[in-house]
Amino acid sequence: MKKLNEEFLIFREVISNALPLVFFTHLFKQPKDVKKVPIRYINKNLLKMIGLTDKEIEDMVGKNFEDMMAKLISHKDSVANYFENLLEFHKVEGMDLRLANRNGENLAVQAYSRCIKIDGEWYAQGIFTDKTPEKKLEKQVKKSQKTIKALQFKLDKMLYMGDEVVYGCSKMQRVMELTAKVADLSTTVLILGETGTGKELIARAIHRYGSRAAKPFFTVNCGALPETLLESELFGHVKGSFTGAIFERSGFFEAADGGTIFLDEIGELSLATQVKLLRVLEEQTIRPLGSNLSIKIDIRIIAATHRNLSEEMHRKKFREDLYYRLAVLPINIPPLRERLEDILPLTNHFIRRCSEKLGNPVKGISPQAVEKFLAYSWPGNARELQNVIERALILCKEDDIQPSHLQFDLSQSKAKSNNIPDENSTGQFYLKNVEYEEIQRALSECDGNKTKASEKLGIARSTLWRKLRQQKGSM
Repeated sequence: MKKLNEEFLIFREVISNALPLVFFTHLFKQPKDVKKVPIRYINKNLLKMIGLTDKEIEDMVGKNFEDMMAKLISHKDSVANYFENLLEFHKVEGMDLRLANRNGENLAVQAYSRCIKIDGEWYAQGIFTDKTPEKKLEKQVKKSQKTIKALQFKLDKMLYMGDEVVYGCSKMQRVMELTAKVADLSTTVLILGETGTGKELIARAIHRYGSRAAKPFFTVNCGALPETLLESELFGHVKGSFTGAIFERSGFFEAADGGTIFLDEIGELSLATQVKLLRVLEEQTIRPLGSNLSIKIDIRIIAATHRNLSEEMHRKKFREDLYYRLAVLPINIPPLRERLEDILPLTNHFIRRCSEKLGNPVKGISPQAVEKFLAYSWPGNARELQNVIERALILCKEDDIQPSHLQFDLSQSKAKSNNIPDENSTGQFYLKNVEYEEIQRALSECDGNKTKASEKLGIARSTLWRKLRQQKGSM
């Protein structure tokens, strides 16, 4: 015992100036007595950081262990949890605690403690290391990651890439701003819009820019499969659960664990499947077909439909409770006929994509063809626009798509006066933009030579001069 005391005195001198909080208790007979054992030594540096005086720290020596912890730790539950571990396992390994700090925000520490047996008796020791620098760095990293993600989101929106949402109008700007806000949340999202408006692209954007981006993303079309097969695809099944189920199979909900599942055409679900989906949303558990066991999952659900779910609820075709679970944050995508500003960006985007796919180096679209696009109502929205452009590229053997290359249902066209009433309308604005881009491109390719540019454009040199003066005057 004398030797132990000598070693203790030496060790106390070594650690008195250490930054971590270090303490020892007196000896005690049984581990169950650890809460009431007096403190023998405690160093000061870390405790001074949280506003304790030298006298307050010195007064802790001789007080029992539990009282010291109650004075230092900001949450009583944490103290109880600390002693539970010490009593049951005789040690605490890396427990996160917070010291009550008079100088501001509570101090995050990591606790390591042990009950040690020597010569038939026990003593407890502890080291609490300051985690504040680590926590601050972690916050800075998270803040930087959010900033980088927001900048990446804005940058990617400007690029015409295969899976990106291409737009130019204020309505779609609001949709994308809402998309950015919900990306990092686990909130269920309901996307509403006509067929072909790009609901899946919005769903993918939410997943791509959220915290689940590294995890799976699955799309399930709820209207494409019979009820039994759809439930098997979603929930999985055990062997023998139905005719043809010769193997056990995991469903999309289980496969998407940690990620996102996009339920397209959610309005096509049967009422029986709606009940099961509601349970998934409420409990985050699934039960494969034919199984009695529930499986815990962690997924984000994004749903979409072209139907009016309010009308479907009124007709008792869609459950009201499921609707309110899904529509935590509804996102409405406007149809293309209400987004004339988007037609030109989308057209250029699809020309680039389809030209590469078909190996047809078409450079653009003529002003006359753009005028027809602007006069058409696009019942199939952006998907129909893509199809029309792909057909046009197959037919086009010239540098630019001409009206003769366009094939769509002209019965859907609106009267030109409805969409392009005057020189200040959206349609004429974009028509003039196309003309301007064509002239500038020709001049660039001809190194500014107006005679060659007019020949390339198929117009008289005087006409080119007139258009250049008009453009200069409108700027």
